[in-house]
Amino acid sequence: MSELKQEALEQLKAKGIRITPQRLAIYHDLSVKRHHPTADDIYQSLKAEFPAVSTATVYNTLRYFKKEGLIREMGFGELVRFDLAEDEHYHVICETCGKIVDFHYPYLDEVEEFAAQMTGFKVMHHRLEFYGLCEDCHRKEKDRQ
Repeated sequence: MSELKQEALEQLKAKGIRITPQRLAIYHDLSVKRHHPTADDIYQSLKAEFPAVSTATVYNTLRYFKKEGLIREMGFGELVRFDLAEDEHYHVICETCGKIVDFHYPYLDEVEEFAAQMTGFKVMHHRLEFYGLCEDCHRKEKDRQ
């Protein structure tokens, strides 16, 4: 078993998740690729190794992982994508090709605290997205001009 797959196994065990080959493969796929896949992306990457896996299995597993706090569901436009819930991070999304890149900025936690103080809310979480053109799409746009 690869080191990354072993790490995925340990993370699932630490959460008390009953391990099945499909659950491990889905979590491993999310942790290795880090490309914010859709459920169909995950299904497509698993069906070669698990020909009997169904889209229902993928959706049910993602729903279960979300309930257990292992992943986050993110709606970007019409697509629902999934991301590991390891740490608080933010996203930059290309409006042309849909590429999503994670970035960290620790000072936004202060904004969350400030929002709580100003509104009286108990802020549970926040989400921040920036939209623009990735390097490749920006370069292509410049080449066309």
